[in-house]
Amino acid sequence: MNPQCKTYQSQLIDILYDESELTASIQEHLDHCPECDLYWSKLIDTKKQLDQPPLDVEIAYSKIRQATAQGEAIINKRKNRKELGLFVAIAISIFAFIGWLFTQGYQKEIILFQLTSTFVLPIIVPFIAKHRYQKGCDLND
Repeated sequence: MNPQCKTYQSQLIDILYDESELTASIQEHLDHCPECDLYWSKLIDTKKQLDQPPLDVEIAYSKIRQATAQGEAIINKRKNRKELGLFVAIAISIFAFIGWLFTQGYQKEIILFQLTSTFVLPIIVPFIAKHRYQKGCDLND
């Protein structure tokens, strides 16, 4: 390939993308140079192939459903983690408050609260579990 062919081939790329025009001298060179003519034909064929949209595009709906389900599972886990964090913060606050009450001399009141909660919480927990189950939360997470 001579240096003149390299120049013409770079001009052909510009012509292909409508950045310049096909001049008479370039057309004459294409008529007399089989290598550049073949290069020009391949450029045109490649552009035609790239301009055509693919006809057989399969959409994998099962993969889309699977990805959506995984995304929803991640969102639910994050929600459960937030709820767990809130629960832990409230529990720590209650224990700190009880500890403070204990140091202030309220031992009888604390024991009364513990006895009351021992009988009341077993009644309340099934209702909380039923409510969470109806919301669709997994109790094992």
